[in-house]
Amino acid sequence: MIAPSAAVVLAAGRGSRMHSRLPKVLHPLCGQPMISHVVSAARDAGFGSIVVVVPPDGDEITEALGESVAYAVQRSPLGGADAVLSARALLPATGTVAVLCGDVPLVRPETLSRMQTAHAEAAARVTLLTARVSSPSGLGRVVRGPDGGVAAVVEEADADEQTLALDEINAGIYLF
Repeated sequence: MIAPSAAVVLAAGRGSRMHSRLPKVLHPLCGQPMISHVVSAARDAGFGSIVVVVPPDGDEITEALGESVAYAVQRSPLGGADAVLSARALLPATGTVAVLCGDVPLVRPETLSRMQTAHAEAAARVTLLTARVSSPSGLGRVVRGPDGGVAAVVEEADADEQTLALDEINAGIYLF
């Protein structure tokens, strides 16, 4: 029997750098709110339940998505890990949980499916999506250990020169 799987979509961030009254995840892309693309990708990749984490004043987000997902409220803006903990009561006791950002509308269901397969085949506890980019400025760098496994993800503000020279970045998509 395959253990149930769920996706947590993080949508409680303020998106203050966008200088918009509209929550970042609701900005339209191809006629739909950005977050709708993320939810569709998770659904198409086979995640059985989808929990969207919203801020206390997230009515616009819940109105946009309707009853197609479950909602968890992140009471205080304490970061991504706290947002995932806000969703814990709505997640299955066993199985794989994906964590996706609501502002990554170009994630493809095929990518999420391949991640699930790799995660299961490796019997991994954590799988994260990375990418090699020519200009990683502003992004968290992936530091690999001698065995080739991920040793750390270092945010740019905390990185030394050697880490800043790396071109592999954390895409912010995880399986647990």
